[in-house]
Amino acid sequence: MISENIGENRIRPDDTMIGVPAVRRIFGNVAVSTVYDDADLMALKIIVSGRAARWIEREVLDLRAKRVERSGQRAAAIRAQIEERRERRRAKQRTGTVATTTTA
Repeated sequence: MISENIGENRIRPDDTMIGVPAVRRIFGNVAVSTVYDDADLMALKIIVSGRAARWIEREVLDLRAKRVERSGQRAAAIRAQIEERRERRRAKQRTGTVATTTTA
């Protein structure tokens, strides 16, 4: 029995309900406390039988995919920043090299 009406509206007939161990595996074997401290995961949690927490596997996998995509975007932005700094440093070195060779 699902105690939250919100959960009843989200669950599809073909959905699989999963517990903490499965959620931990999906997120790379994170700690149990990490699962319960994660606001996004807690928003997806459905209380079953008064105390048992369950998640809809489809929603958890979707959240994981969004985080992986966001992480990839951040990594690309960081790589671009590093390349920009590297180019500025190279340009500065070229300018410094030209200045020392012309004064000699």
